[in-house]
Formats: sequence, structure tokens, C-alpha cells
Amino acid sequence: MNLRPEGDTGFPKRDDIPAKILADPELLTKIARDDYFSQCCNFFEALFKTIQAEFLQVPQETPTESVDDFIRNWNEDMCAMGSDSRATFFSNVQADYDKIRARKPSDGKSSKDDKEEAAMAHSAQTDISNTAMLEAYESMLSALPHIIKHKENEPQLVIAFDEAHPLSAWQGKRLCPSHMLCRAISNFSRLPGQSQSVWVVFASTTSKVADFSAPQAIHNSARFIGSGELLFPPYVQLGWDQGAAALGDIAAKDVSRVDHIIEFGRPLWTSLKVADPQGMSGVIATAGMKLCKSSRYHAKNPNQALAVLSQRFSPDVCFGHPESVQYLETSVASHLRVCSAVTEDRTWKFTSYPSEPFLSCVAAGLLHHSESTLDDTLRALKDKVDSGLFEIGQNGELASRLLWLLAKDIYVRKVLHANIRGIRCIGQQDFIDCVRVPVIAFLEYVLGDLFTKALDEGEARGARKAFANAYINFSHWVSMDENIATEKHGEEGWSSDEWTLRHLNRTSAVQCCHYQPTVDKMIPIWFDDDKTPEAVHRVSQLFISDKAGTIANKSSLHKITRNDPSIQCQNKRPWIAILNDLGVEKRACVATFPARSSPRQTNPDECLRIYVAGIDHTSYPWMDRCSKSVNDTLQHLIARQKEPTYPDVFAQHLQRQVQFGKKSLDSYMRWESGKELPTKE
Repeated sequence: MNLRPEGDTGFPKRDDIPAKILADPELLTKIARDDYFSQCCNFFEALFKTIQAEFLQVPQETPTESVDDFIRNWNEDMCAMGSDSRATFFSNVQADYDKIRARKPSDGKSSKDDKEEAAMAHSAQTDISNTAMLEAYESMLSALPHIIKHKENEPQLVIAFDEAHPLSAWQGKRLCPSHMLCRAISNFSRLPGQSQSVWVVFASTTSKVADFSAPQAIHNSARFIGSGELLFPPYVQLGWDQGAAALGDIAAKDVSRVDHIIEFGRPLWTSLKVADPQGMSGVIATAGMKLCKSSRYHAKNPNQALAVLSQRFSPDVCFGHPESVQYLETSVASHLRVCSAVTEDRTWKFTSYPSEPFLSCVAAGLLHHSESTLDDTLRALKDKVDSGLFEIGQNGELASRLLWLLAKDIYVRKVLHANIRGIRCIGQQDFIDCVRVPVIAFLEYVLGDLFTKALDEGEARGARKAFANAYINFSHWVSMDENIATEKHGEEGWSSDEWTLRHLNRTSAVQCCHYQPTVDKMIPIWFDDDKTPEAVHRVSQLFISDKAGTIANKSSLHKITRNDPSIQCQNKRPWIAILNDLGVEKRACVATFPARSSPRQTNPDECLRIYVAGIDHTSYPWMDRCSKSVNDTLQHLIARQKEPTYPDVFAQHLQRQVQFGKKSLDSYMRWESGKELPTKE
């Protein structure tokens, strides 16, 4: 039963009957505590009577198999949101509830005039409601022994309240609905000698839905034990990637298929696809609505803009920022961010946007709905970065993630599938943000003439031949917190090729940990050829190193090797190393590819190395194909990462004093120089 507020268009839809009885705001602002408790008892009494009537259709002598079939069909009908069976069930609950409420005696004038008599009347009515509820509960259990069997602490009938957080909102200082509702539940669930087969579950994306503590003004007798500042541990038993195919069950060329991509992440997506009569269009609309908490994407709304960006580009939150806690709570409650755990003292939570390629496709469709949505979304990110809410990295990592994934987005939409509008390709079979992209064509699009002219004729011919059948494919970034080799050689024991293939099949690219030597990113490469039949031997990598300093680091490009102890991704396939020297003002692009001494020779390490200096439409001509805001945002992020320049000699002198030992120069090592202040000459 969904108790979301009226007018909330989220999925699943609000169940009007239980929501009006238990969570109607107009009711809650007027009703007294005891009256609300009686109303909760009346609701459960009606619910138990309706359930008993439903299952009395199955005689006790019915074979077990037939009983199981009836229960299974009833569950399916009740879980089909908007079904006639579900509507009929709640109509019957409403009818029983109205009859129960009609038996309540009305208060006369004398009871209004006499507070003592009124209090006694309220108390008597509360006892009557509670007793009637308990009788209905016991009657249901005794009438349905073949349905609800005596299995201690094993749930057989589960009564679930979804989006239950409106019940935890205090109405002034007199009433917290969740307190009264739980009091009613505890009365029937703890009857002596009764089975614990009937469970009541409160579910919500709001992290403090289980905050049952009363404020200080409430008498201790009305309190539930527990502090109101503590978080409720998330329920994580439903799992992740439940429907995803095994690694070898899907061909790499088919990873963009809708049926494959939608199976990654939370089970909700597959469930929606099965249940939604509109097919994928309805599932996509629902996913977008849940990501934005709105039926339309409003890019000028910071919460919506950050949800669309965070799911794909993985910006890190600065936890010292005053808005960080509120941002994370809002993201979990309303924008599909996942709370995976809380600390042992239940005061901090672990949250993230996990890898969900389907949701990444939905986010990409919203982001590129129009040029203005992209502009407004990037502007929202820029504002939050300037406020200090997000980390930008030490070497331009966030700007680089935006640079390469946005380039791929634009390439797919304006070159590869220029005739496509929306999220999917023609035929409704593939997500365009998960389709494979030819490597060389993509690099030529991103870097333009700078790249094509950087290689001499022989190198260009060799590179085109080596990567003739090579493709990249990524829809979102995932972040590592260990070195690449450490992750592969851990307890799972992945080989480097299988590690790469798993990212390829999930359409994910890797943001390396902050202390990963030589490289910062990995994008998987797939070779669609017949050199080997095994998919695991058809992969390679595109490694990217980010730099944000003002001094050129061209020589660092040749330090990138796949056999580095922190990487260990060597195989016989050609690979690519790119150095993004983002902070350098002088634009440049230099590329090399090892030439073969003979056509039949195989180079043991065929690496296409590319050095790019600067970050604007000159260094990356693809930016001319999109909004000016992309160029402005990327340059702004890099400008924030550069060390401040000090034309003032005194400021430069102080900077070097506080950075003792950073360099072996005299001004960094001689502390005695502090007694001889420099002159301005």
C-alpha cells in the first residue's frame, strides 16, 4: 500500500483508500491521539476481515498444490498496480472500514461539557477498537490454517506500507502517526500463543522513516526507545544485477541490446518492463520520473540536474561542505541514489550512484534533450563546484570525465546516429548510448585535423590497420579505490582481459583511484575480428592520463605502459595511451605509432600514443559541434585546479617558505632567508 502524498506522481502510484485513512494531512492536523489510534485499529480490523473473506474461497480440504496456485495468482493480481483485482480488494476494505466506523457512538452535549466523561468515552472507544481488531486478527488466523500456517518468525502474510515517511511527521507536539500505528501493530503481533507469520513492513527511500523517537516535550510514556538522530540501516537483501546474463552469455556486439542493458542494476527495471503495457517507452518515462522526481526534466532545478550528471559522471561529494548531508539525503530519498550501508554507530551513511547502464541511457536522453538542457545542467554543476560541494580532482579528473563522455554522446547523436531522436535506436532494440563506436573515427572526430596530421603517412596507415576493427563502448564512469592490478589480483582473481571484458559488457569506463600511477582512466576496447574465437582475448584498453598544471608534460606520455606493476594489462592486442595536458595554454597534438619493419611483422607493443595540450575547441574540435557552455564549463573546471600565480614577490616568497623541501632550490630549502626579505626591484 503506497502512502505517498496526494499529487505525487511517483511510481508505484498512491493507493488512495489506505492513504486517506492513515495519512491524510487534513485529518492528521485535527485528530486526537486516541482517535487516530482507534482509526488505525479500525483499518487493520477491516483489512483482516477482507483478507479472510478473500481466502475463504479456498476450502480447507483443497490440495496443497491448488492452494499454492491460488496464492500465487492472488499475489500476481495484487502486485499488478492499477489492476481491477487490486481496486476491488481496496473497495472491500473501504466498505468494511465504513461499517466499523459507523458503529462508533456519537458524542452528546453532556460529554462535550464534561471533560472527565469525554475522556472516559474516548478511552472506552479506544478499548473497543483495539479489542475488535484483535478479534478480527484471531478470527483470520483460525479461519485460514491452510493459508497462514504456524511457522514461527517466517513471514507468510506481509502487509507493506510503501513511502511511509508521511507517517513519521509530527503533527505539532501531540501526534506522530507512526507511533500510534506501530502501537496498534504491536498489540496484535504479540498476542500470546500466536504465530509470528504476519509481518508488517514500512518502506521508504527516506533514510529516517524509522525515526520513532518522540521530542523532549512528550512524556516518557509516549516515547519509543531510540534516538531521533540515528539512521535506520538500509534493507539490502533484494540484491543487485539479479537478471543480468552471465559474462559468456552475451556477444560483445550485442551489449547495447535493450534486453541486456536493462537487466543490470536494481531489479525494478526488469519488473517494469514485464508489467508495463506501454513497453520500453513507459519504462523509460518511469525511470526518468524517478531519477528527477518529476514528470519532466527541469535542468534549472539543481537537484534534478545533479542527479542526471552524478549518475553518469560520478562526481565526488566534499563531505565537509555544509550542504553535503542534505544533498545526499535528498538524492537517496528522491533521485535514485543508493544508500548501501550505515556506520556502526548509525550516524553516517554510505551512498553512491552505482553502475546502472539503463539509468545512464535515461540520464543521457534527458541531458541531451535539447541544447538548452545541456547548458542549464552544466551551469548547475559549475555553480555547485564553485560552492565547494564537489571534488574536481587534483589533475582535472572531473573535467576529463565530462570531456570524453560528452564527446561520445555528441558523436553518437550527430554522426553515428544523426537521424535518431530520443533514447533508443530505430527498431526499439538498442540503446544508442551503449552502441559500439569505431575507435579511429571517434578520435578523428574528437581531435580533428590535429590528430590526423600528427601521424606521418606510415604511422597513420599502420594505426588504421591495427585498429581497423576496434571499437569502444561506454555509457558511464565508475570509480575505483584501489590500483587496477590490485583489483584484478584480489580475492576474485580476474585476469586483465576478463576485467576489461566485464567493463565492456556493462558499458562502463573506469576512473582510477587518486594514487594510481601513470594513468587516470581506462576505456575498454573491443576487436571485432576472427583472430581468436574467445571473446576474452579480443579486448584491449584506451588509457588516459590527466594533467592540470601549466607546464607541459609531454615526456610523461611514454611512461604509460601496460606492464606497470600497478596496471598489469598486457596482451598481444594494440592499445592506446592519451595524455590530456589540460592546463597548458599552448595548443598542441602529437601522436606516434610504431612502424613495422615488414608487413608481416607483429610489434609486441603496438601503442598509439597521443599527447593533447589545452582544453578548448582548438585542442578538441568536437566542441564546435555543441553548445559553447561545454567549452566554458570545462575550461572553468581546469582553471580552478591551476596553482595560483603570484606576481607579488612577497607572496611568492611566503609560498616557497611554507612549501619547504618541495624543490631543492635555495628558496625552498634555506629557512634563514626569512630574515632577508626580498625587494620589489
